[in-house]
Amino acid sequence: MNIQEWALVAFTLLAQMSVGAFWVLGAVHFYAQRKAGEEEADRLSDRALVVIGPLLVLGLLASFLHLGDPLSAFNAVANIGSSWLSREILFGVLFAIAGGLFALMQWRKWG
Repeated sequence: MNIQEWALVAFTLLAQMSVGAFWVLGAVHFYAQRKAGEEEADRLSDRALVVIGPLLVLGLLASFLHLGDPLSAFNAVANIGSSWLSREILFGVLFAIAGGLFALMQWRKWG
């Protein structure tokens, strides 16, 4: 396997691991809030979000190594209507933005 294929494996594993961890964190936070209170659940969530975010960012950075020319990465999203790779990148970035907003709201205790 060459480096471009390993980059795709790293992207797939890291991105999916962060999405799964985010869902599990939601369930754990829900049950921890019921058992130990909101303050303890928030403390647990704050620590976990510090790990989940960088995992996703590392996965997205690894996806750039899969491209032939990383400087023209914006062209990879040009074919959203027909390319599954374009959709995967778009949804990965949208998830990163949504997760970042959620983490900011969690840390600032907004909402």
